[in-house]
Amino acid sequence: NVQASATHTANFAINTYTVTYNGNGNTAGSAPVDANSPYDYGSNVTVVGPGDLAKESYSFMGWNTSATGDGIAYAVDSVISDVTSDITLYAQWLDDSLLPQSIEFDALSAVTYGDADFNLTATASSGLTVSYTSSNGAVATVSGNTVTIHGVGETTITASQTGDDEYQPAEPVQQTLTVNQKELTL
Repeated sequence: NVQASATHTANFAINTYTVTYNGNGNTAGSAPVDANSPYDYGSNVTVVGPGDLAKESYSFMGWNTSATGDGIAYAVDSVISDVTSDITLYAQWLDDSLLPQSIEFDALSAVTYGDADFNLTATASSGLTVSYTSSNGAVATVSGNTVTIHGVGETTITASQTGDDEYQPAEPVQQTLTVNQKELTL
């Protein structure tokens, strides 16, 4: 009759992810370094400002997940929710020789889970088409200007306009969409 005892130790590491800032053609200064990076899986990240980053004949306008501005736009101090991968944010620059434009995007009314799809109505002062993104696809997604509700919670809807040969890209405008739980009646 053999008896033995064993002790097992399980070591678990929380996945961490880095948020990196890229100057994207800057001519002066350095891309900021996020002092809080790396972030634990599922963390929220507050987007930092440009610091001393500069580009001759251009103005800093914000950050984007794509160097060309075709990704998700983030304004300084906006929040990236639920980080689950490494992220590089590229500086977005306004060509000072182009005409400026702005976006008007009114606050969003709360909706209830189960409500029908609805349209967003932001407008650009240039008359160019505004595009939208949702920060939390589990709550709502946007296709064109139509919002589809997927769950209860909050998401940030960002309205952006990338500009053209005449107009600068507009500063993105963010509004919070709250989706409330539907009351059940029995």
